[in-house]
Amino acid sequence: MTLDINPDPASNIKATLSAPDVPIETSIAVVDALETAYLNALNGDRVAIAIRNDCEAVADETFRDNAAYIERMSKGNATSILSGGFHPSQPPSAHQKLVLAAKAGTKSGDVNLDAKAINRAHSYEWKYSKGTLPVDATGWTQLDSTTRASTVVTDLEVGVIHYFIMAGITPEGVTDFCAPVSIIVT
Repeated sequence: MTLDINPDPASNIKATLSAPDVPIETSIAVVDALETAYLNALNGDRVAIAIRNDCEAVADETFRDNAAYIERMSKGNATSILSGGFHPSQPPSAHQKLVLAAKAGTKSGDVNLDAKAINRAHSYEWKYSKGTLPVDATGWTQLDSTTRASTVVTDLEVGVIHYFIMAGITPEGVTDFCAPVSIIVT
């Protein structure tokens, strides 16, 4: 692969691929074989389905080889990757668990609360408010404490919005309550 990079940032980067690991003719033949095998397998014949699955495995391997070639030759340059017919990818970001999530329970009037565990917490304090978000601590109703970072609240009024907060109890004391979450109870 030769990359001719024009120093003018407004111009496109031109990439020329030469001698790929898998020749383009082979890639086309693999796709044609997969398409034929797919059409033959539509009738549900076990042999045809097995052939289709084999063709699919060959196509996967071929295009993984093509993608590896493009990645290697482009040295991560997104424009070169795009010009090779692929999309640049980023490693997936780690999914961050919500501090507190409220979901409808299995029975009407129930709410499942699931919180992110707090470091060194040996139990959790839960509070709720019905209808409106309280402006101070006196507007919250205390629920039972738990030793897990989740709980189920039962027998809530259906069709009414409820707000929930949670705090951890650690050897140092009670942590700050998290930001409130709300749910209309179903």
